[in-house]
Formats: sequence, structure tokens, C-alpha cells
Amino acid sequence: MTSDLFSLLLRDAAHLLEPMRITQVESSAEAQDIVPGSHPHIGPILVLSDLNELFLARPGSHGCRVQMKSNHINHKLVFYAAHIASTPTIILRGLVEEVSNRADIYLAEAAIDVEVRRAGDGQQRKLTEEMSRVPAQ
Repeated sequence: MTSDLFSLLLRDAAHLLEPMRITQVESSAEAQDIVPGSHPHIGPILVLSDLNELFLARPGSHGCRVQMKSNHINHKLVFYAAHIASTPTIILRGLVEEVSNRADIYLAEAAIDVEVRRAGDGQQRKLTEEMSRVPAQ
């Protein structure tokens, strides 16, 4: 995997993990869900929920999806969702910032790799040009 591709994946992960900045406060009578829709971490929880459904369903006959029994992957996804729901927002924001910074580092590394390759190609051409100038003995 190249540095620029890894940087892109880290940016996507940071975007998916980012908590909402503004949420609506629900009264305790309205908050019947385990994780209400106004929870600041609802984005990453929904991503894990979608992945959970993906691993629970398998293609059946005639294009319909058949529910399967949950497996270790589903249990891990539920654990991660619960962990994200209980994580303080400031910690999750710090994680998103750290992941974004790492993405910048990998992107800079990819740019340096490209420059090194370009410089290496130039040196190789110069060496071959010099060798062609040397008279045969």
C-alpha cells in the first residue's frame, strides 16, 4: 500500500469518526432509544451499524438478502459501537485530529517519495548518457 493511499484511508477514517459539533437535546421522555439520533457520536455508530448489517446478511436466491446468525465480527462491531458511544467527545475529537495529522504525514511522505523517484530517474539518465560518450576500447 502506498503512502498516498494510506493517507486517503486515514482521512476517510477521520471523517467517519468525527463527532457532530452541534446536537439537539431531547427530553428524557423522548429519549427511548439506547443511542438517540441526537447523540454526538451517532455518525461513527451508524457506520458500525451498517457494517454489522452487512456481515449479518448474505445474498439469497432471487437477489433477496437472508439474515444469518451473528458471528465474532458482529460482536466486535457492537463492542466498538458501545465503546464509541461511551467515549467522551473531547477524546474522540483528539483521535480525529491525530488521525488527520498522521494522514498529512503520510501524504508528505508520498510527495517526498515522488520527488526522490524523479531525482533518481534524472541521475540514471545522466549516468547512461555519460556511458554512451565514453569511447569503446
